[in-house]
Amino acid sequence: MTLATRTVTLPGGLQATLVHQPQAERAAALARVAAGSHHEPSRFPGLAHLLEHLLFYGGERYRNDDRLMGWVQRQGGSVNATTLARHSAFFFEVAADALADGVARLQEMLQAPRLLREDIQREVAVIDAEYRLIQQHEPSRREAAVRHAASAPAAFRRFQVGSADALAGDLPALQAALRDFHHTHYVARRMQLWLQGPQSLEALGELAVRFAAGLAAGEAPPPAPPLRLDETTELQLAVDARPALWRCPLIALSDNVTLLREFLLDEAPGSLMAGLRQRGQAQEVALNWLYQDRHLGWLALVFASDQPEQVDRQITHWLQALQRTTPDQQQHYYQLSRRRFQALSPLDQLRQRAFGFAPGAPPAGFADFCAALQAAPTVSLACQTLSPGEPVATQGFSLPLSRWRRRPVTAPALKFAFYPQAAGGLVAESPAQAAPLLHLPSPGEPPRLLLRPPFSCSPTQAEGLARGEQLRPLLAALRHAGGHGEWHRFDGSWQLLLQLPAAGRRPQAILQAIVRQLALPADPLTPPPESIAIRHLMAQLPERLVTSEHQAGWLAALAGGSAEDARWVARQLSLLTVPVNPPGSLPGPCRRGVERLACPGGDTALLVFIPLPDGASLAALRVLAQRCEPLFFQRLRVEQQIGYVVSCRYQRVADRDGLLMALQSPDRRAVELLRCCKTFLRQLPPLDEAAFRPLQQRLAAQVRARTPPEAQALVALRQKYALPELTAQAADALRVEAVVDLAHEMSRRRRRWRVLFTAGD
Repeated sequence: MTLATRTVTLPGGLQATLVHQPQAERAAALARVAAGSHHEPSRFPGLAHLLEHLLFYGGERYRNDDRLMGWVQRQGGSVNATTLARHSAFFFEVAADALADGVARLQEMLQAPRLLREDIQREVAVIDAEYRLIQQHEPSRREAAVRHAASAPAAFRRFQVGSADALAGDLPALQAALRDFHHTHYVARRMQLWLQGPQSLEALGELAVRFAAGLAAGEAPPPAPPLRLDETTELQLAVDARPALWRCPLIALSDNVTLLREFLLDEAPGSLMAGLRQRGQAQEVALNWLYQDRHLGWLALVFASDQPEQVDRQITHWLQALQRTTPDQQQHYYQLSRRRFQALSPLDQLRQRAFGFAPGAPPAGFADFCAALQAAPTVSLACQTLSPGEPVATQGFSLPLSRWRRRPVTAPALKFAFYPQAAGGLVAESPAQAAPLLHLPSPGEPPRLLLRPPFSCSPTQAEGLARGEQLRPLLAALRHAGGHGEWHRFDGSWQLLLQLPAAGRRPQAILQAIVRQLALPADPLTPPPESIAIRHLMAQLPERLVTSEHQAGWLAALAGGSAEDARWVARQLSLLTVPVNPPGSLPGPCRRGVERLACPGGDTALLVFIPLPDGASLAALRVLAQRCEPLFFQRLRVEQQIGYVVSCRYQRVADRDGLLMALQSPDRRAVELLRCCKTFLRQLPPLDEAAFRPLQQRLAAQVRARTPPEAQALVALRQKYALPELTAQAADALRVEAVVDLAHEMSRRRRRWRVLFTAGD
């Protein structure tokens, strides 16, 4: 989909980037302020982070649930914020027709916050809970270890998250410092705005003008102080699990970073990651920004590996090979980066525009960029399972950090191959038989194939991870051939999505190789441990909920494509050695009861899944969840300050629909958290017709919104196997009494609840 983009500078100095996305049904906004943790006064470390939280309390016009966060939740959208070293950002995504109302709320909270003392006290407690949570968060600890290598400016080694000890001593002085920080930095010349949606560029421009109205011009941000690295730039961090290598060069900002990322994330045969996996030297890779100012960027290439010396050597060989790539190859990977970007949601596109990795101009000077990358000042961090030495205090962490003593490297260099290239050794045959395939024809739409195990029979997390490892190189090869593939967990069930190239470019050999791979066994892989307790419970919930025995077979549905496409795909699926779309039965009952799961860390986490009773209305459940979500957050997060993680929402888990409540607290016991959930449902305010009608209308609009083809395929399979699926008719016919009755039923029958918890050490 072609995007039209315009950047304007408004009176006062605010810069706005407007993105017209035709036919989009969602819209997004992102405001970035050139002020972060490096700008805060040394007396109050964490003040920028605290202000980020406080701004969501809004101003005088929008109060309580009508503030941005509660309002977006009621709209079924997403909202968040982040505080970085030199920037803070606030962003949301909603249905396209709600963008203007969201921008109005964003404008008020950023321009005219109240910053009341009682709100400050409340959020300091939340910041303190987040600080204790982040102490156990491995990615944060490792990033802090890398930042410790920056000797200047001093802010790199300063405590930045905030805590009660750092912030709660002198409330009047803290309030004054917050207001001064806001007055200085939240001004037009230090702010940028991104708006994206189906609205015309002119309409988006009018929204930007309204957003900027009332902003003081202020002064432009001062240049960032020069970043200097310590003499010791090769470090090692003792860890309990997940060994890794962080290679972090300091570079001049360049559009070529996005092209580098595309080469790095490639997993096709001949790529860096395919070679490292084949040798057992690395399993995963990511590219992140550690720091950005106007001219300089600090990158982090992160490899999951217990052989950091070997991987580091191969990265150098790979960068040398990248220097020799041809313009055609660079153009091919550039187009892949554009496809990756276009597949993102409007909000994720804006985040990449604001924080890096949005494709810019076509590649130029890539060989010189790769050479500069090899010569750049670089911090290397080896995260290894070894005996911790003397801890180093930095940024509020106590890290077992020391100099990295490299071991000798013996393995030969990998041989790299870049695309486009021939399909290689894959050979296709022409099956005569055809498997039964559910086809949803859609003229002009590329064919999208959904493959998944029978309902309620999903592989375990360990089995699913193993299957994903088998499929990686084939899915990457499909991407180079013009398609796309993804094996992932969706609502707790594993599934394979394949977008096939348009007619005339059928990658027959690749699809056959994928199908044959699905017929092979996959040895389970041990899932990596989660450092955040609530994520650990979420990962375990599907397996702890299912009672059905595994049924052999695959469910298959094709959305889009022609009848000839469907016949071609059905013939490929006949190569599977198990039934396709076998007869099935309705899922059995959910497992119920309370279970404790072991998880390291000091926090207590709780998950409560309340399944939809047999025969009850799915529409009523969806409206009930909409009703509960903002009220649950307001009561437990804002008023009672239970902890940092507070969520109540509709969720489908392992093909069961239900209401999911999630809590994580640094100082409450599991029995207290469970009591909070029970009390919340028992004391849920009565739902009258006036409150019910907007919720019902929103649900009906969601059902009638355009459904992506892959979602259409899943809906069709659920209907084929008589599983509940929401329809527009059911949403229209819903009555308030059904929601009230369902809330009472789900609250009363607590023996049907599935409760998982983990208690702190």
